[in-house]
Amino acid sequence: MYPGSYDARAASRTGRAQPVTLAVASVLVIAALYWAQAVLIPIALAVLLTFILSPPTAALQNAGFGRPASVAIVIVLTACLLGGVGWIIAAQITSLGAELPKYRENITQKVRDLRAMGKGGALEKFQETVEEAKEEFEKDGAAKKPPSRVVQAPADSLRALYVGSLVKPLASAGLVFGLLIFMLAQREELRDRLIRLVGFAHLTVTTKALEDVGARITRYLLMQITINGCFGLLVALALFLIGVPYAFLWGFLSVPLLFVPVIGFWVAAALPTILSLAVFSDWWWPLVVVGVFVVLKSIINMLLEPLLYGKSVGVAPVPLLV
Repeated sequence: MYPGSYDARAASRTGRAQPVTLAVASVLVIAALYWAQAVLIPIALAVLLTFILSPPTAALQNAGFGRPASVAIVIVLTACLLGGVGWIIAAQITSLGAELPKYRENITQKVRDLRAMGKGGALEKFQETVEEAKEEFEKDGAAKKPPSRVVQAPADSLRALYVGSLVKPLASAGLVFGLLIFMLAQREELRDRLIRLVGFAHLTVTTKALEDVGARITRYLLMQITINGCFGLLVALALFLIGVPYAFLWGFLSVPLLFVPVIGFWVAAALPTILSLAVFSDWWWPLVVVGVFVVLKSIINMLLEPLLYGKSVGVAPVPLLV
């Protein structure tokens, strides 16, 4: 046996094993990220908030406040702002839920229009098939299953369920703010530890590079907030002129939703569009609502983002457009 043929077979087996190894490693990484999301998501949020809140914290320190006082002021103001905004949004959504029965007639008419559009076509046949299959399943289940007795859950169990649903988000918020406090209070210490991990061979260059990266990330996030805020304000004004109820609520919700890639924009557009289907008696205004979102997003992507990101982060506008 020649050594060359043995090496070729070994290389062939290694090449065949690489896709399997890569697939197994990908599955393990995805599973680890899924199970660790309760910790990783708060850490990521804390890091982003640290970049955003570092400038006001540094400004308070330069104004004469100590490091602990500056961090405490920024954290308290941030918590009050987020809590107040959350309370206003909850009140607006509750009020909207109370007003929805007024639009029952429009909703019923829209359903009738959809049924009329599907009559005699593939949609009606599909609905009939689904209904027939559902009836067969219900007959089979009714023959096998004895009649069940409805037991009303006590108020204590409902209260416990409600409280239990709040535990996880409150715990996540507490973890985010806890990490945020330590990251703001120990910004330089965290930077120095990262430098020690890299090594002391190029200490000055590494320090300047980390400071430059941190400043660019901060400017990028602040610019992203500014752009999303402009988009939300324009959306709120447009929806207000169209006559969509709670226009400023939908404009405000679009600001954080735009941070979510791809689906965030469509979720932000879907919420007022669904409401407009209930509010307006015709189909024209819901299409106008969708058009408002698409036009404003196109203007921001093609005009505002290249100019503002180019100035703040130091990137040329042409690569951003491409």
